[in-house]
Amino acid sequence: MYICYVDESGCTGQLPSGRSSIQPVFLLSGIIIHQASLKDFTNEYLAIKAKFYPKFARNRISYLSTIMDEIKGSDIRKNTTKSSRNKRRHAFGFLDHFLKLLEKYDVKIISKIYIKEPGESIRTNAIYTGALQSVCTHLQSFLQDKDEMGLVIADARNHSLNVNAAHSIFTQKYKYAGDEYPNIIEMPTFGHSDNHSGIQCTDILCSAILFPMAVHTYCEGYIQNLHVKPPYSRIKSRYNQRLKTLQYRYRVTDNGRSYWQGGITVSDPLNKQNAGQLFK
Repeated sequence: MYICYVDESGCTGQLPSGRSSIQPVFLLSGIIIHQASLKDFTNEYLAIKAKFYPKFARNRISYLSTIMDEIKGSDIRKNTTKSSRNKRRHAFGFLDHFLKLLEKYDVKIISKIYIKEPGESIRTNAIYTGALQSVCTHLQSFLQDKDEMGLVIADARNHSLNVNAAHSIFTQKYKYAGDEYPNIIEMPTFGHSDNHSGIQCTDILCSAILFPMAVHTYCEGYIQNLHVKPPYSRIKSRYNQRLKTLQYRYRVTDNGRSYWQGGITVSDPLNKQNAGQLFK
């Protein structure tokens, strides 16, 4: 069985103007890992945490308790832009090891990125549930290709938001026309990141890598606020090709036309650019 861990970065709030302090991007991502690899994956993730943040290991009686000391992707992202060379080297060193971990265990990435258009209204609940349905659609294709079953574990928000998101999948699984996700065994369940290495790793992927890459690619020159930072170009140039390889993409044929789906997808009303721009 495969587990898809899901987390988000950015917010679903409206961007009133190009100079507003609201985050100009929202994204939801899933990382897919086989359950047989989860124990070794988690132990190696803890080892990376101990290597780069040794104070965590000293502050807990048990080594395993270091899972509860989260390394937030947003903090790593900030450190990649610091004037201190040591802080930048530390942040990029951690991200280098993090991506090696994903590559070693053949983790696959699915992501939906929304670029906000200044002044345009946003349906807050719809943008999250739509992104979650997109992740489940691509996960279903992955599971079907592998002839395996799977489960979605998302980072918990609040009860109302969790229920609405799970219900959007429920309606797709139990609709009269047939189950859209037959290889996904249940509705998404919601966990607290404190004890899920998969959720913590998805947060790092979302906030420390994908968010700054998306902001640099799609917002630079159009949005002028504190979330658009030229140093984000370093993250893109360092990791874009590795992320391209980690995507789960598949070909679909419709009416004789064949095209790619899945992986990292982008909705960009500003310039109508597709996800391919992330990798250029």
